[in-house]
Amino acid sequence: AEVDDLQQMLFAAQEPGEVDEEEIIEAYMMEHIEPVGKKKLKCRLCNKELSTDGLMRVHFERTHKEAAMKWFQEELQGAPDMEMPGGAGGMEEVFAQMFAQMGGMDG
Repeated sequence: AEVDDLQQMLFAAQEPGEVDEEEIIEAYMMEHIEPVGKKKLKCRLCNKELSTDGLMRVHFERTHKEAAMKWFQEELQGAPDMEMPGGAGGMEEVFAQMFAQMGGMDG
C-alpha cells in the first residue's frame, strides 16, 4: 500500500478515531483488484469478478471488511518513520511526525 494514501486519510480525519471505514475499505480494495478485459474487475483475494467498482466495493464491505481493517492497522504500524510512540499524547506525536514528513514531500 501507499503510505502517502494512508497519511492522507489520517490527515483528513479531525481525530485519530475518525478515519472513515469506507475510505479504508476503498484503499484496501484498490490494492487488491485488477481489471479483467475491458469491462470487469477481479478481486485478487477470492477471484470474484464483477462489472463495476460499485459492486466490487459492496463485495469488499461484505466479504473483506475485517481483513481491510486489519490491513490498515498493519500498514500504520509498518509505515517508515512512523513508529507508535508510547506514553501520553502518543497519537499527537504520530501526527506531528507525519506533518513534518509531509512538509518535505511534493504533491
